[in-house]
Amino acid sequence: MYLYIKGTRGYQYFGPSITLNIIEFIEKIRMPIIRLTNENEFLDFTVQHESHVLAHFDFSNNVQRQHYSFFVQAALKHIEYDNEHPIRFALILNESIIEKFSQLSNSTFPKPFVILNQFNSPPQMFPHMTYNFTTENLFQWVANEYKKPCVSWIVPKNRYYSRSPSIDKATVFDALTDHDNLLIFFTSNKLDELKVSLLVFGSSEFIHDELQMIKA
Repeated sequence: MYLYIKGTRGYQYFGPSITLNIIEFIEKIRMPIIRLTNENEFLDFTVQHESHVLAHFDFSNNVQRQHYSFFVQAALKHIEYDNEHPIRFALILNESIIEKFSQLSNSTFPKPFVILNQFNSPPQMFPHMTYNFTTENLFQWVANEYKKPCVSWIVPKNRYYSRSPSIDKATVFDALTDHDNLLIFFTSNKLDELKVSLLVFGSSEFIHDELQMIKA
């Protein structure tokens, strides 16, 4: 099956012939870039997608607009490459999100930027922001640097992090069908905040301090 978008080539679906999987693939191809406009959306995105690519571009610059086009094409290519568990791409549209991300990661990021952010790893900057920024280079960089997560988090889908909703049975059931599992149930909103910190920091000292605070 191929899905065609105006102005692009067709994108092939390689997954199983299951209705929900096909619908999810179509939705991801229709919206390859998640736009983040505030801190709540940023935190929600971070919780939902343990490995992700964050970008910020200057759209007043012609070159940067072209780089954004390459960014979109790389996201589409990655969805086709791994349409079951693709690394999601997001565009930061608010300076406050950059400040929040810099604060959490204890780093500063020169703008514009493309960053690969993964669990238990420091954020990685795309090395070709100035020269050789192409769809293929960005796609290959993400594919080569990606590390399979050690822990799978079961979180509500399509909900904002700030609302802290409960998880329905179907979400849990879907996560348990593929392999053996060890489940740890977190019920406190404070542990949601800890997960965000774990994703960004990956620091054992920080984790120890946070766990001690939760126990208290």
